[in-house]
Amino acid sequence: MSAWIQTTNDFILLGVENKLWLVKNISTCMSSKLLTAGEHDIDQNDGSSCITELALPFSKSSPASQHIRNENRTENSKTDNTVGQGETREVAYPQTPTETMGIDDGLGQAVEESGKQTKPAHLTSVHMPVCQSYVLACTSDKRLLVWAQKDRCGSFPTSNQWELHSERKTPRKCVQVRLTGQVPPMILVADRAGDVYEFSLDDSKAPPNLLMGRMSMLLDMALSPSDDFLVVCDRDEKIVVSHYPEAYNIIAFCLGHRRFVTSIELLPNHPNRLVSVSGDGLLILWNLEAGGVQLASANCWAEAQTVDQLLPFEQFHSRKDDQDVRPPLKKVLCQKNLVAVLYYRVPYVHIFRCDGSSLVSCGGVVTEAAVWSAAIDNCLRLWVLTPSLSVFQLDQSGKHYSVNLPSGLTLSMRKALSPLEGVTEVDPDLDVLFKQWFDNVEEYFKRKRRREEIQRRNNVKSTTEKI
Repeated sequence: MSAWIQTTNDFILLGVENKLWLVKNISTCMSSKLLTAGEHDIDQNDGSSCITELALPFSKSSPASQHIRNENRTENSKTDNTVGQGETREVAYPQTPTETMGIDDGLGQAVEESGKQTKPAHLTSVHMPVCQSYVLACTSDKRLLVWAQKDRCGSFPTSNQWELHSERKTPRKCVQVRLTGQVPPMILVADRAGDVYEFSLDDSKAPPNLLMGRMSMLLDMALSPSDDFLVVCDRDEKIVVSHYPEAYNIIAFCLGHRRFVTSIELLPNHPNRLVSVSGDGLLILWNLEAGGVQLASANCWAEAQTVDQLLPFEQFHSRKDDQDVRPPLKKVLCQKNLVAVLYYRVPYVHIFRCDGSSLVSCGGVVTEAAVWSAAIDNCLRLWVLTPSLSVFQLDQSGKHYSVNLPSGLTLSMRKALSPLEGVTEVDPDLDVLFKQWFDNVEEYFKRKRRREEIQRRNNVKSTTEKI
């Protein structure tokens, strides 16, 4: 199970398994008006009319699509007398919004002719760029999907109509997708094989361009607002800063983490500052202008162990190779001067204040269950996705209070999140990213001692026989 939430100036992008929803105009129609001490309501209409669903089209070769085509062949052969002999009528592959069909759980267990059940495709990465005119998504069956806003003139302003702009295959399963701000805009995708590819947004038939390749598994990617440099992080504790589009020209290596780097983010108020989180429990602030110099760091594990609601903190540990493994940090968020850190398996969002040169802990938000995803909008509202959706208003000092959503919007969100009911964990198992160490030296010494013992016994036996 996979789940995401992202905010822009005018939208909330919510992704659950294989469906996407857009909530429109969150910054203009949601105002935090004080009603009671310590609690705020969003003064708005029911909000249900603001939500729009973007359905994922079927893959041409997917078993679910084949299952539908087979059903339509059977049905049309019985009921449609206008179809000539030997002809079959198939479901058209969706290219427009009216033809787009959503993949739901009913079709998720489609059976192939061999009788083998196939798992449906799900989202692996979603992104809405700053222009808010496109929605980009990558799926587990190696597809790159792009939706675009449109109006009657065919341009792309702030209309409420969306269409499937393009669909193409990617070489491998992608973990991150970004859209450049240059003209013409380009799509960048990073995959777990260590490669970053560049696709043309306008020309869907153009082949991808390989920008860079790493020997390690990529886990996240960031692009500077000016499109000057590209930053990637990998499983081998490294952060690589390269020029764009000449990604072979490396600017700097940011070295300081001792475990895999799960997430990176550029500070909005300081474009040359980067923050990163890792499986070692550290949040690190980097200066990219100075060649990847480490400016500050914070031990998030030590901070979280002092929160009363999380005690004992060992309850969130896991076991790997007969050792206790502390929960890795999985995501870092930035908005204005605030930095938020998400933990794996821990119901807590850690808040820091950053002035571009230091990190100051401001406490955090304790949630009812483990945080699956979160986002901070431009009004400093923290949207937290657990089995339900919670909203907290932050201030510049990092303090927070709860915010209530309109009833209609709450019902719409609850319906969108219904696939998550009863699910205890939606994240991929980050524990598998920890490197496994093989102690072959100890085994070697055991064999050596065994050989020496056999040799000693043989020598004793030989001496005894001579006597």
